[in-house]
Amino acid sequence: GHPRGRMPSAELVNEFNLDKSMAFYKARLADASGFTFVFVGSFDQDAMKPLVERYLASLPAAGHPEAWRDTGMRPPKGVIEKTVEKGLEQKSRVAIIFTGPFEYTQVPRVAIRSLASILQTRLRESLREDLSGTYGASVSAAYSKSPESLYTLQVGFTCNPARVDALKGLLAAQP
Repeated sequence: GHPRGRMPSAELVNEFNLDKSMAFYKARLADASGFTFVFVGSFDQDAMKPLVERYLASLPAAGHPEAWRDTGMRPPKGVIEKTVEKGLEQKSRVAIIFTGPFEYTQVPRVAIRSLASILQTRLRESLREDLSGTYGASVSAAYSKSPESLYTLQVGFTCNPARVDALKGLLAAQP
C-alpha cells in the first residue's frame, strides 16, 4: 500500500506531474557536493585527470550535506496471498517471499546466502526431478541494513495451475 511500492500502470502515469518532476530534477542536480563518482574499467589516470577537472570539478557545489530519508516502506506483515489471472497459456507463476528481522553481521549474511543456494538445489531436485512439477525453481536471498535490518528470501517457480497447491505444500514440508 506504500505509494512507492505501487505497480506501474496507465493510471499511475496519469498521476505524474511533469512540472514537479522537472523541479525535483533541477534541484537535485543543482548541488553536486554530495555526489560520489566511481570510474570502472581500463583507463589511464593521467588521461582522466583533465576530464574530471573539466567536467566534474565544474559542477555546482553549495556544500549542503547529503542525508537519506526513511520513506517508511516496509514489507507487509503476515501472510498475503494474491492470485492474478493473465495471459493465454495454462501456466502459473508462484512467488513465495519470506521477510523478517536480520542481524547484519558477516555470519548471518553468509548463512542466508548459503541457505538460498541449498534450498534452490533441494527444490530443483524435488520439484523438477522427482515430481516433474516445474522446469526449475529459483531462490534468492537479500538483506538490508537501513532503514531497518531485514532479510528477504524469495522462492519462485512456474507450473501447471492444477499443481500449485501441491507444490507449494511440498515447499512448506522441506526439512
